[in-house]
Amino acid sequence: MGSLESCNHLRRILVFVSFLLLFHPSRSQRGTPADASAPAPSALDCNGVLLTYDFQRGQRLRPFVQDPNEQAWAFTATATILNSGAADLDAWELLIGFRHREILVSASPAVLTDGSPFPYSTPNDSATSFSGHPKPDLKYPIEVAGDLSQIGMEEVARIGTVGSGLKF
Repeated sequence: MGSLESCNHLRRILVFVSFLLLFHPSRSQRGTPADASAPAPSALDCNGVLLTYDFQRGQRLRPFVQDPNEQAWAFTATATILNSGAADLDAWELLIGFRHREILVSASPAVLTDGSPFPYSTPNDSATSFSGHPKPDLKYPIEVAGDLSQIGMEEVARIGTVGSGLKF
C-alpha cells in the first residue's frame, strides 16, 4: 500500500514539474537581468510603448491521462500594449512566442495579423503576431488627454496546449 501512495505522490510531482516546464521562457526571453535590484518597469515609468504579458491561470483539460507529456492544458493570459510615446502608434502588431504548438482559441479584442481564423495552431518554437481590431491605431497620449481606451489595448487569449498524442 505504501508503494502505491509513493507512486501516486511521484506522479503528482511529475505532473506539476511538467506544467512548470510548459511555461519556461523561450530562448529570446532568457538573458541576464540588467540589475536584479531594479523594479520591473511600469506604465508610470514608460515614455514609449509598454508591452506586458501576464499568465493568469492554468487548467487541466479532459481527458485526464497518466502520462504528463500527453496531458492537455488550457490557460488564460493577458497581453497589454500601452502607447506612452510622443506619437501615434499606427497599425500596431504584438509578437508572442510559443514553444509547444499551442492552440489559440481566442484573442479578443485582437486578431491574428495574417488573418488566420480561430482556433489557430501555433508553429513550434515560433512567434505569433497579433494586431488590434477593431482599433488598429493607438493615439498619442497628449492628443487624447491620456484616455486609456484610446492609448491602450488589452488582449485576453485563451490558449490550449495539446499533448503529443492528441489530435486537434
